[in-house]
Amino acid sequence: MWQSQYKPRNYIPWIVIGICYILCPLLLLTIRFVLRRENKKRDAEPVNDDFEVYIEQVTADGKHVETQSSLMQSYRNFLT
Repeated sequence: MWQSQYKPRNYIPWIVIGICYILCPLLLLTIRFVLRRENKKRDAEPVNDDFEVYIEQVTADGKHVETQSSLMQSYRNFLT
């Protein structure tokens, strides 16, 4: 069916597939451990409550009104 110079070389795709089967789980585990370490560092830092969040809203007549976010208040209550 194939001339010898045009016959398919089946060993290359299997090598690529095999390498992917090995590298993908290793990469996933590496990312998992790096992110876990970063999360532990973040969780060990003290909570900083020295900031306030304001939302700027534009009314129908074009005025800019800043209000403190009630979401931030509920987040602070959640932390304590």
